[in-house]
Amino acid sequence: MNMNFAIAKGKYIQKGTTLIINTEINSFSGMMIPFYIFIIIFVVAFFSADNMIDGDQFYFGGFIIVHACFMFGIPYFMMRRSTQRLKHELEREFYFMTRSKNGSRNL
Repeated sequence: MNMNFAIAKGKYIQKGTTLIINTEINSFSGMMIPFYIFIIIFVVAFFSADNMIDGDQFYFGGFIIVHACFMFGIPYFMMRRSTQRLKHELEREFYFMTRSKNGSRNL
């Protein structure tokens, strides 16, 4: 449940007494590209097989459409949630860094 795919990259610049933090959060990894390619090939193969089969094609084709939506949608929503979670954690961490004395936490 605590899988975090997001990665934050950025830099900070100090101008006088102001610290400027530029951060980019990205949760799309290169490992997702072969997964999406495999899913596309899988869906195309099943639709071509569905056209060759005689009988009730609506249920089989409908199942493949629903299955493809889940297979494309679930990783997207996982990456989106991971980005939101990391953004929240970074905002919370930056807030606590600004509230503590000299950048160190008082526990």
